[in-house]
Amino acid sequence: MTAIKALPEDLQKIAILELNEIPSRIPEDLAALRTWIDQQPYLRARKDDQFLIQFLRGCKHSLERAKEKIDLYFSLKTKYPKMFGLTDLDDPKFKHFFNLGCFTFLPRPLHDTGPRIVAVQFNFNTENTVEEVLYATCPMFELALLNDPHATIQGVIYLFDLRKSNLAHYLQLTPTFCKQSASYLEKSMPLRIRGIIFAYAPIIAQQFFKFLLPCLSEKLRKRVYILGKNIEELTQHIPLAYLPKHMGGENGDCVELTREVYQHIQSYREHFKENAQYGTDENLRPGKPLDLDGLFGGNAIEDKWIVAKHELPTMSIDIASAFIAAVWISPSQAIVIQSISTLKANRTKRKMANIRPLPDDLQKVAIKDLNEEPSRIPEDLQALRTWIQQQPYLRARIDDQFLIQFLRGSKYSLEKAKQKIDLFYSLKTKYPEMFGATDVNEPKFKEIHSLGCYTLLPVPLHETGARICVYQFNYCIDKFSNEDIYYPACSMFELAMLNDPYVGINGFVFIYDLAKGTTRHLLEITPTVLKKVVSFMEKSMPVRIKSIYIINAPPAAQAILKIAISLVSEKLRKRLHILSNGIKELAQYVPLKYLPRDYGGENGSFNDSIQDYTKLFELHCDYFKENALYGTDESLRPGKPLDLEGLFGVGGSFRKLVVD
Repeated sequence: MTAIKALPEDLQKIAILELNEIPSRIPEDLAALRTWIDQQPYLRARKDDQFLIQFLRGCKHSLERAKEKIDLYFSLKTKYPKMFGLTDLDDPKFKHFFNLGCFTFLPRPLHDTGPRIVAVQFNFNTENTVEEVLYATCPMFELALLNDPHATIQGVIYLFDLRKSNLAHYLQLTPTFCKQSASYLEKSMPLRIRGIIFAYAPIIAQQFFKFLLPCLSEKLRKRVYILGKNIEELTQHIPLAYLPKHMGGENGDCVELTREVYQHIQSYREHFKENAQYGTDENLRPGKPLDLDGLFGGNAIEDKWIVAKHELPTMSIDIASAFIAAVWISPSQAIVIQSISTLKANRTKRKMANIRPLPDDLQKVAIKDLNEEPSRIPEDLQALRTWIQQQPYLRARIDDQFLIQFLRGSKYSLEKAKQKIDLFYSLKTKYPEMFGATDVNEPKFKEIHSLGCYTLLPVPLHETGARICVYQFNYCIDKFSNEDIYYPACSMFELAMLNDPYVGINGFVFIYDLAKGTTRHLLEITPTVLKKVVSFMEKSMPVRIKSIYIINAPPAAQAILKIAISLVSEKLRKRLHILSNGIKELAQYVPLKYLPRDYGGENGSFNDSIQDYTKLFELHCDYFKENALYGTDESLRPGKPLDLEGLFGVGGSFRKLVVD
């Protein structure tokens, strides 16, 4: 038996699936690692099971990589004890810097079972150094290594809040320091770094951190996000509920947490005293000693970033940013300055868009039918994002995956995409009871969804075509209104828009089955309700409605349908078919194999589809909670407010939305 702490069941599954853990092999692997340590004359390392298992997990159970991590871990502690080698918890410097709360492990991991979030604040006086802060912080990472299963299995996300930072702080982040700290946290600590987020970054900071990125590994650079002052941008990465209180969230008070951890860490006094026994002796290393100074660049600790402070006030933001990033003085006093033009060119290099790739067949459709030019996507996304940020009345999502759908749904017309986004959020704000669900666990939401009035079938038409959606009058008219039914339905369409490439590229085919509909059901579909729904689905949702089939319409419905049809756009009228022969006639347009088993087809069942989307709603619970952050404020719209009441008046036609 091994002396390791048992993992929670969900984390044990992840350890097996993602970290290659085979429980039956753990004793053998631990013994192999322990034997290797005993055979290294230069290395004095901890050998207890709980310590070693973390290095195996952090290396996905590769023994060779675990050996490399352990070697570097103790080498760094030996070479740079003033940064990584704390052994005395009574050291006044430790107590002072720890209690500043610069680094705080938040209590709830991301999505409750994901990576541990580490909140970082620039709470220290710039007369002190970042090395001193790291010295007091590293013991927390060591405790996490021993005691935090979420950190050791799922890794950590570093969340930097730059609101208290200033130029003097940035200038301490030399390339050498960045390499040292990144090597300790990424290359020696067996905790996976799942993301590094710089939030509330002023312009100078954004430029500064971009120039330090080459100090990080390529793998880590892909996980760095430098964000501006937009809270919506931050919540794309970490939902509001998982942010600390000082950032508007609910995930702990950093001051209180720091106090609690400081008290907790006192119980590990003996552990840290024992750390003095461990380390490396390069004189005893077989072969060539490990050259950490060479690894981190020339006489690294003496290297300094400097800025001619008297010149900074005379510079523009762009030039100051370039100047800060370019000036480097080494011990030899050689000054390396990149040209401003080169810096600007680097800054404007096109970034890769953060969107999910399409299957080859759909990518061809996107290029041919939707005017998609893959090389232009980053530029178009940025143009749309910039426009959103310039609208004082509009709070909208700005992540790439969300915006790409509006570009595709508008065939890459930026103006049409702007109109759709504007109306999308205007409708959600004005009519939240129909389009603005934020709590998918609300009993009414769950009850209506379970009725299966709208269901999406699993196989698209002809395997690669439009997604098929079936509507039925499955609700009691005395309990729910027609508007109630759209509350979960429109949320389902929103999820499909974001996650279903067949919807995003090929759109929907709607089948309206009126077999269960009564005259009361039909009379509830007033012209105003119909215009709202059609406006949301056709004018604001970036998905194409390829066709609408109405089947099993009773004679009493014919007159109502004629009036309803007159209210939809001409384009949509041409795609609408009223079929008198039910499923038999429908099968001429939608082959039987693509209809549900409930209709005699092979395309899943209504009940299965309801359950599938119930699970999807559960997975996207935080997404819908975040929707409460977005919307419009007509009092801030330049010019005349958008009059949606007039827009949907019975006597009027749909007036074009004008976007400045």
